[in-house]
Amino acid sequence: MSAQGENRQTLNTLYKLKKEILKSDNDTLVSQIDHAIQKTYNEQLVFSFIGHYSAGKSSLINYLLNQDILPSPVPTTSNTVAVQIGDGTGIQAFINQYQYAALENYDELKKLNTQDMDIQAITMDIQAPDYQHNTVFQDTPGVDSNTDSHEESANRFLLNSDLIFFTVEYNHVESEHN
Repeated sequence: MSAQGENRQTLNTLYKLKKEILKSDNDTLVSQIDHAIQKTYNEQLVFSFIGHYSAGKSSLINYLLNQDILPSPVPTTSNTVAVQIGDGTGIQAFINQYQYAALENYDELKKLNTQDMDIQAITMDIQAPDYQHNTVFQDTPGVDSNTDSHEESANRFLLNSDLIFFTVEYNHVESEHN
């Protein structure tokens, strides 16, 4: 079976599963299946980076992309930042229960962050010739975050990861905390 045929078959299975999940009124499961459908539909390859706060996740992603795309730390209260390889250059913020806001640059993102809004996730489109289109690098909040929504967001995104990197500070690798 071709990759496109497998993808179509997987999508059909996910749609059937979503139909059953909708009967349960479980918003968390619906959100998780929606992310799986989106990932499959877009044929994404997803790399997720987790670790403690300020352990170097953003810096590692910047190094791999050979670009200074993610400031460290990302200047926002967002839960997860997804950098997707493609032809675009935009920034999208999902706020207040997944309302979509298109942004031109980081200054707009910083301004949005000063307003009374719940930024749930950020997606950035960039060009990176070393990676195939639809490759996604996810920068998650620190696993030691005290915010429940950060943990929930990280868990949702990690479920759809193809590869997970756990990042630790190099001088604290063997610490009990890590």
